[in-house]
Parts: sequence; C-alpha cells; structure tokens
Amino acid sequence: MEEIAAIGEKPLQVRLKETSSPFLSKLTNIDAAILPKTAVESLGDEFGASPVGASNYKLADWRRGELLAPEPNEHHYDAPVSQVDRVEWLVVPNDETRALKVMAGELDAAVTIPYTLLPYLSILTDIEVHLIPSTRQEHLLLNHENEWLAKKPIRQAINMALNREAITQLATAGQGTMANSLIPPSVLYHNPDNPSCTYDREMAKSIIEK
Repeated sequence: MEEIAAIGEKPLQVRLKETSSPFLSKLTNIDAAILPKTAVESLGDEFGASPVGASNYKLADWRRGELLAPEPNEHHYDAPVSQVDRVEWLVVPNDETRALKVMAGELDAAVTIPYTLLPYLSILTDIEVHLIPSTRQEHLLLNHENEWLAKKPIRQAINMALNREAITQLATAGQGTMANSLIPPSVLYHNPDNPSCTYDREMAKSIIEK
C-alpha cells in the first residue's frame, strides 16, 4: 500500500504501489479491519480488551473464556443492521455439552457439533442442522529424512495403500469429502479436476517389492 486516506466522512481510499489481484479479497480478513486511530493510541495495550471497530456490531460485554456479547452498532453506515438487541456468544469447550444444551433449549444455536451427533440431531423436529462448507483439512506428513520415505515411489505406494475415501467417510460420519489437494473445495482457486492418487493395494505392493 502506498497511501491510505479518508475522502469525505465515510469513504476510504487505498492507493497501491502496483496492481494486486487478491487485494479486495484480502480486505475481508480480520487483520484488515478499520480501527479508530485515537482509540488505538489512547488505549494502547488495553485496546484488545476494549476494542472499537467499524463493524455493524459493537462489543457490549466480554468475559474472557465465558461470554462474548455484541450488539448493533448505531454508528455503522448501514444502521440499523439487526432486529436483535443483543447476542450472547457463550464459550462451551466440550462438543457434546454444546449439543446437549441446544437439545435442552438452553442455547438457540451451536457450532462445531461432533459429526457422530448430526444424524440424531437431524431427526429432531425442533432443531435445524445447517452444514456449511469448511476449510478444515486433515493430512499426514511423512519424514523425508528417513532412508525409505525419502524415496518418492515409497511415498506413492503408501498413498495408494491407504483407502482415503473410506477413512474420510468414517472419520466424518459420511459428511466429509476426500481432499485432492491442499486447497479445499470451499476456497477460491480449488481445482476439482486436480489429479489424485487412487486406492490400489496391489499396485502399492508391487512398488514396494521393486
């Protein structure tokens, strides 16, 4: 960035040194949030505990590790932004406990519910289950410094010997998809046609023997 300037009361202009294709998408990241200079400078290290931002919500209450309560920001350019006066985000570390609190009517909603509970929750008429594409991926890294794992054919054989589709379905209770690259389907630039190693135990054995 070469220059950032306020033009008028609300518009902000950013001038770049050179063309940047991903710049607009980068502005949606949390680390690109617009903050009031006076508040940041006056609060110093305490700004993190009493944040002031340009979001459509402002922080009304925060008890670390227990509760986060935002409410509509009347100063937002698009105010009013919500019919809800206050939202309370409770911290419930245990996955099963979160699900049980929803079933008991103690919570209106919960996120990151264990895959194994989804079929049960789906049959309850008073609970709606929303599946949202995730960016989460699980993968195994091999030690290339090992004498055998340093050999590319050996690593390919290990890949072929693993039934990744079956592992994925079992681990996610049928809700996940097998990855074909380090870029998940929910992320820009994912290529669904990226070539992927197929499950072939006999071929894996043959490679190992050679």
